[in-house]
Amino acid sequence: MTSNEQPEINEDGDGGRGKGRRGRGKGRGKGRGGHADGSDVSGDMPPWVGPPSPNAAVLEGEWTDSLGHAVFVEAGPRRRGPLMATLCRGGKEQTLSLRCDSSTGAWACGNAVMDLNNSGPSCLVWVTSDGRRSVWLRPEGQGGGGAGQKMPDLMPWLLMPDLPGKNRGGPLTPAGTANEASIGSTGGGKAGRRRWASILEEEAEDEDLWNQSAKGEVEQKNDDKEETTEASASSGAATGSHNDNSVAVDSSRIAALLDVRQVFGNDRNAQEVLSHILMDHDLLRRDGEDAMVPSLDSPLWERLSELPRRNALQRLASFKAGDRGFLPETAPDFSEVRCGRHRFPVAATDLQALIRRWSGPNDMPQRVAAMAHVVSLYRILENPLNPYWERSSMQLGWDSVQRKKAGVEYELFASPFNARVENGHYCSRWPHAEALFGSLGAYPDVIDKIPTSAIVGINPPFSEAYLDHVIGKSLDTLVNRFKRVHLTIPVREAPWRSQLHRLKGASFVKQFWDSTALSDKALAQPVLYWEGSELG
Repeated sequence: MTSNEQPEINEDGDGGRGKGRRGRGKGRGKGRGGHADGSDVSGDMPPWVGPPSPNAAVLEGEWTDSLGHAVFVEAGPRRRGPLMATLCRGGKEQTLSLRCDSSTGAWACGNAVMDLNNSGPSCLVWVTSDGRRSVWLRPEGQGGGGAGQKMPDLMPWLLMPDLPGKNRGGPLTPAGTANEASIGSTGGGKAGRRRWASILEEEAEDEDLWNQSAKGEVEQKNDDKEETTEASASSGAATGSHNDNSVAVDSSRIAALLDVRQVFGNDRNAQEVLSHILMDHDLLRRDGEDAMVPSLDSPLWERLSELPRRNALQRLASFKAGDRGFLPETAPDFSEVRCGRHRFPVAATDLQALIRRWSGPNDMPQRVAAMAHVVSLYRILENPLNPYWERSSMQLGWDSVQRKKAGVEYELFASPFNARVENGHYCSRWPHAEALFGSLGAYPDVIDKIPTSAIVGINPPFSEAYLDHVIGKSLDTLVNRFKRVHLTIPVREAPWRSQLHRLKGASFVKQFWDSTALSDKALAQPVLYWEGSELG
């Protein structure tokens, strides 16, 4: 729930009722899981139908919202006046009016109105005029989460319906049917909209969305999963073809991982940790694990704190390797892509980079479908709290002009968006989807494909596993194999830090280039740049 003035966030908030509750005991308010006449409203019930909206008695009582507030609804001071909804968290509380328009039957709370299509007796969905949403749930034992009750969909806001005047891209169409002229004219710029309408302005703290605190860790469900075939993750990589089956399998993975990001909401730390988990999984995945989604028992999930981890695993428990999802869809001008229940805008610079690098047949539908595939894959690595026209820290690179001046011929870690070298001379994260855009392959298998006489740029993702592999295990191999190496590496406490002393003549880099935003970004940590052919 949001109000015109957001409540102050307490970093230590525990979703409790706050110190100033003024004695709201269990006896206050009607309708905790029942109507005023005492009839039960709990259980697996559909959204309201028939009457235009619920009566006041159904709304009264205790709720919890998707931002971790305890919500208490009770009658106001005036008998026929609006109800009062008090939101408590971390010792702070805010009271909003909860009122019903007698002419339309529509309920409003603060600056949000109730979404009757997605609401029910134990789950209320509130929507603001700018598309932000908040979900209220009845606590277990009070009409919500009881035995035998089907858990309501806690993510009904993942795919927002088009709002008049809000949809820059128009109706979404299957990828591959976009108009070429409209694609070429896609506008860029720093749009004032958020990437996902569901992410609220408040800083979300850890919240147990499934109320699993007393139920222990999520039950392991990998036993009944089919074994993942590497062919499904790499189909088309060898031939540079676009394979609908491979895309459909990837779409299922992408949708599941974007669901996890949606669950994390405004938890910036969890969003960043997830990016590192998904990046490092590429190097650390075990035999039989899915190519993109770590298994539920993967030690990588231990990097998350308890509640985000529990929520992530709860969502991924229903993911099955090899499942096929819907193929990505695009707006006519490719300004937006939809994958599963998610839709997100596409930066014009990324779009233009893909068009320039396309090396497939002169087939417009195939090119658009391949572009939607690549854009969706990179979306799972991005923190959704960052503007969509900017890249995350793991997608930045050494200045492209300096790379050209240095004579770099191959890039070991790049993408179709930020590579400076020609097609066939860069390595990327998703070669099975990027082969038609010039990717040579993925690290570390691609090392043997690069000529030993080449000058190679090495800018690994600044994630734990990649840095350990590149600096701790492969530095000698890389430097000794190639004619000359241009390396950028962060300075941090790690087992491989002593290796940095061997980079004689290294200098510090103050900024990296964001090829999507077309601007320099100051680095938040010390980063070394080294050029040479022999280690000290």
